[in-house]
Amino acid sequence: MKKLLNKVISIVAILSFCLALPSGVLAIGQISKPIVIKDALRGQDYQEEITVFNTEKSNIKIGLSAEGDIKDWVKFYRLNDVKNPVSEIDINAGANLLVNAVIRIPDSQPNGEYKGAISATSKPTETASTTESQALLSQKIGRPVTITVSDKE
Repeated sequence: MKKLLNKVISIVAILSFCLALPSGVLAIGQISKPIVIKDALRGQDYQEEITVFNTEKSNIKIGLSAEGDIKDWVKFYRLNDVKNPVSEIDINAGANLLVNAVIRIPDSQPNGEYKGAISATSKPTETASTTESQALLSQKIGRPVTITVSDKE
């Protein structure tokens, strides 16, 4: 009985030690503070800086998108190029990248509150075709956006 109890205590101690060890998580990230624009005016542009992180050990491609009520209002630009919108960017391993999200309120938009999200999505790398089954994973990080359109200046 004493030997069995010692084995159980040893196993529990080893498992507890393994659970306490830090483990690395590889993922993408985005600062998730909500974007709130109050008293937005029609026809105006509002610029938000988006920071996307790559904690993986390889370079990845990130898709940029907007969703919800604001999906057609947002365009993304590299910091050094404000003329050419982008929908995806490449990020080096272990790096981060800043992107401008320009939100343009349509001229005909009625007063009201509009909700949506700005998202960064990792795009799986393409692999050679094979007869074996494959599973490709993608990660998506959204940042909530709330815009209140009004006539107040």
